[in-house]
Amino acid sequence: MSNEKENEKEKINASTHKRNKKRRRAQWRRRAMIVCAIIIAVVLLALSGTKIVRLMLERSATEEDVKGLESEKKELELEFKHIDDKEFFEQEARERLRMIRNGETLYLFDNIDHDKEDASQPSDTDKDDNETT
Repeated sequence: MSNEKENEKEKINASTHKRNKKRRRAQWRRRAMIVCAIIIAVVLLALSGTKIVRLMLERSATEEDVKGLESEKKELELEFKHIDDKEFFEQEARERLRMIRNGETLYLFDNIDHDKEDASQPSDTDKDDNETT
């Protein structure tokens, strides 16, 4: 009878051991799934965060562009108001088209703001002067 009890205890222990082993595997799978889910969530959050930062930078750049365009718009609106003004029209004709009044003489000068490299090289007018002499 003692052998039967021992065999029965061994069977119970074996079945308990199998159940415990299955539970541990199930727990390990759950933990692995939770870790994978956390990793996926962190990656998705990181990607979203970088996109948010990029969009914020793009927004600030666009806002700066808008400010520049608004100031340019104001300047053009002021210029548009003065287009019908005879003095403004005459000034624009003098500056842009180099028009002069009767009896006036137009003098053209080279730009003073040349770089050192440009100053060391002879201009086109200097070349023409050298060829004629």
